[in-house]
Amino acid sequence: MGFAAPPQGPQPAAEFLVLIVPRFVKKQIAELPFILNVPAGNYLIQLPVGRRILHVQHDLYAGTPGAFTYGAPIAIGTQERLPSAFPPGSTLSLHHLRTVVQRTISCEVDLQSATESEAIDEVAARMIREKSTDLAGDALKAAAAIRFRALPPEAQAEIYAAKSQKLTGRKVFRDQPAEHFVEILNSFIRHYMVTVTDFFAEEVAYHQLASTTVGGIQEIILCDNQPVEVITMVNKIPPIMRQPWYEHGPEIIAAFRSALESGEPADAVSLLAIRARALLERGAYRSAIIEASAALETAVARRLAAGLVAKGRSANDAQAYLHDHQRFSDRGKSLFESIIGCSLASKDPALWSQVVSHRDQLRNHIVHSDADPAGSEAVKVVDDFLALAELARNVAP
Repeated sequence: MGFAAPPQGPQPAAEFLVLIVPRFVKKQIAELPFILNVPAGNYLIQLPVGRRILHVQHDLYAGTPGAFTYGAPIAIGTQERLPSAFPPGSTLSLHHLRTVVQRTISCEVDLQSATESEAIDEVAARMIREKSTDLAGDALKAAAAIRFRALPPEAQAEIYAAKSQKLTGRKVFRDQPAEHFVEILNSFIRHYMVTVTDFFAEEVAYHQLASTTVGGIQEIILCDNQPVEVITMVNKIPPIMRQPWYEHGPEIIAAFRSALESGEPADAVSLLAIRARALLERGAYRSAIIEASAALETAVARRLAAGLVAKGRSANDAQAYLHDHQRFSDRGKSLFESIIGCSLASKDPALWSQVVSHRDQLRNHIVHSDADPAGSEAVKVVDDFLALAELARNVAP
């Protein structure tokens, strides 16, 4: 086998097509509502799904041009680097953040092409951000299409590129949502609380994170180190509000004033129910189930006690009778039947069956163990417990 002799004499320069694969980075950033008393730096966490790294910082500030106001667009950075995020000569207001925890994910991936319709959507989004239109829906899309098609080719190419980067970033990081970041963060916090015995720290949910200066979980997607998209995840809006966000009717306000002036404690069942809902919002699922269970059992006991008093027994006799009959299933069935005139089990058999199952398989288990229910599981249990509590309070024969 031979090899061809190399060509003689000067040759034209070789032309090479270099394919550069864009590098995408996603940063998930949260300010905690408390300080972690650990050194700044990276922390490796071993989870069932693999290793994750969180970066802790204590020297970050939120910066805004002019006077600092909550809800205004902010930039996050060190005191030295923040000025570079604003036009030269800007007067900045800096607000020192509490502990900030960040996760960074990166990958290299080919861009997903954007269609003309998707490019027009990008123009519509820019029109909304620039507040240059009051249009919405189909009218906005039509106006955006006219504007896009009137642009010169280089401007259209920029919009296609920007939309392609957004589509690619969203697709490649689809399996890394903010909820996963919260799970990693809480694993970190739990180990911190136990190791250093810090009871001023707590596990967090969107509710606590949304009430910080950062206002939730800030997700930043970059392509080749250039920002593509910045989104702040808050889940629900009440924690970020800085003024009343709901107007109750005059009847509700009058009832509130009357309750305050009565000198009576707040209704126990209603208070336990509200606490259960509040604990769900904060991610305290075990505690939420326990509070909802207490609301249910209190509602059942109070309705039976009231029924016994209505039948002529004294309040003390009623309490003594209930003390001797503490089984929940007996109270909800035979005692309700004999004292109130109908059983909870017969009024709503499906709900009763669900509650009994929750109590046997979950409520009793978590009270006597370290079991921690999932969020969706806890919501279902709380909903069913409180629904049966409401039935116990209002059911008629």
